[in-house]
Parts: sequence; structure tokens; C-alpha cells
Amino acid sequence: MNKSDLSQYCSGKTEPNQDKLYVLGLALGVSEAWLMGYDVPMERNNFRNVHDHGDHSKPSCSLLLYGHDEQDLILQYRKLSVLGKSEALKRISELSLIPEYQTLDIPQPNILSNVIELEPARETRRSVYTYYQRLASAGTGEYIFDDIPTDTIEAPYMEYADFIIGVNGDSMEPTYYDGDKVYVEKRQVVEVGEIGIFMVNNECFIKEAGSDGLISHNKKYRMIPGSEHIICVGKVLGRVDE
Repeated sequence: MNKSDLSQYCSGKTEPNQDKLYVLGLALGVSEAWLMGYDVPMERNNFRNVHDHGDHSKPSCSLLLYGHDEQDLILQYRKLSVLGKSEALKRISELSLIPEYQTLDIPQPNILSNVIELEPARETRRSVYTYYQRLASAGTGEYIFDDIPTDTIEAPYMEYADFIIGVNGDSMEPTYYDGDKVYVEKRQVVEVGEIGIFMVNNECFIKEAGSDGLISHNKKYRMIPGSEHIICVGKVLGRVDE
């Protein structure tokens, strides 16, 4: 870790990621949770095993839980919203990558299924979107938007999505397939590496923005060279999954 990173952490300009938190905690002899500002003891290694029955020869088949017994953890988890449950599981996944927090004999299936009543962590809201049927071409191009009648479609809610458009062709496989529907946020510019909807000489394409042109994920298609005739319509946010 360099001095510049440390300086930015101390000034509050940036925050360390999980890996850097682990390094800092290890170097300073404090817990990552304490570094993050949680109301927990500062010292490291204050974790206890909720299934510890006196055999300290090796960790038992259980989660290492901080300051909670198993039933309390379950109750706290069940109080969370769908988004909260998703974030909780994400944190557990991150912590499981840190060697200090790993146990040696995790049984299969994952112990989480025995401790927490898992629920689908997904957005349940639905919304109605303007729908352009199969007009974003993943092949040789399709005409779009000029006097094209629109339809409406109900789909799972996607933040920032302005409309849904269908994919034609196979040039974006395996990312998007012919017949897929994708969410699009209206934008005049997308960053290099992002997938967008582009107009090229009045034809519509779904492509990845490259530094020198529009890129197809299917290698049998050539790149469309960058030019002043390319107009960005929007950023592709993802596939519509029913």
C-alpha cells in the first residue's frame, strides 16, 4: 500500500476496499469493522464460534459470528428488506475470501442454507416501458426511431431504464442473443467498454463502444470504424429477464 493511498484514506477523500481494509487491519492490529466505524471492539480476533462446545482442536462446522448467537442472527436477517438481504449476503461473500475469517471444514451444501432462510434477493417491482420490437440490430443493422410506431411492455423494474428494445442477429453473442430484449438508458455518450445502442447512417446497432469504433462480441463480425456519422442513442443496462 503506497503513501498516496494512505493519505487519501486519512483525509477522507477515498475509502479503502475490502482487500485494503484487511491489510490495514492486519498491520494495525484492529478489526476491519472497527476501521469502518461500526460500534464494535477495536481488537482483532474477537470472533466466537456459535457451535463451540469446548473442542478447540479445530474450527467446527459453523459460521464465525461476531457477538451474536445463531437465533439472533436469523432474526436480524429476517428483519431486512429484500435489498438488505442481498447486501447482507454480499458482505458474507466478501468476508469469506479473507483467510482469517475462513473455517476449515465447511460442509456441503453451503452452511448458509442451514443458518439463514434464504429468500430471492431480487427486485420484485414491475414497470411499463416503451418497447421497440427487435430494432436494435446485432447484425447488419435495422432502421429505427424515424416514424417507427412504439408499443408498451411490462417488465421487472430496472433503475434508470427509459425504454426496452429488441435484439436482432448474433453479432453480440454470447452477451446478447437474437430475440433478447434489453433495457436502455437514453444517453448521448457511453464510456469505452460499455454496450450501447448506436445509429450509423440511419441504421441501429447494439455494440460495445471501443476506442476506435463499435465492437461486436461475436468474432466473425468486423468492428465498425469510428466516424462522425455514429450517433449514440443510449446505454444498455442489461437483459430483460422475465
